[in-house]
Amino acid sequence: MYYFEQQIIQKSTACFVKSLIIRQEKLGKQSAACSDCLYNLGIIYKYQGLISRSRQSFTECIEIRRMTLGMKSMLVAKALEELGKLNLEESSFVESFANLNESYEIFSSLANCEEDIERIQALLCFLHRKIEHKISG
Repeated sequence: MYYFEQQIIQKSTACFVKSLIIRQEKLGKQSAACSDCLYNLGIIYKYQGLISRSRQSFTECIEIRRMTLGMKSMLVAKALEELGKLNLEESSFVESFANLNESYEIFSSLANCEEDIERIQALLCFLHRKIEHKISG
């Protein structure tokens, strides 16, 4: 993430892609380590406006994390939140609600996640307002 934080986006993307390839070869495509690269690539692709690549990266990340960490993992919830925010920004309201609601359910089942729950509640309220605006406008 160093290159991303320094706004060296192309280098950041190249590093995460290379890291993903290495991890896939050494640990297998379904390893939790690969899901971390996919999560970071999802963030970078979103930043670059590459929405379909971002969505694909987050979706693959979630699938791997569900298999390796379990359905109720905090890392699954965080990836669902990012995918939900992406879908919200793209006005994919049904998908956004599904992602954010599932994230909320996971965070609610875990201990010490009050801040996460509040953040997801705020996103769901924002989504509700966007839907109301679309219906009324």
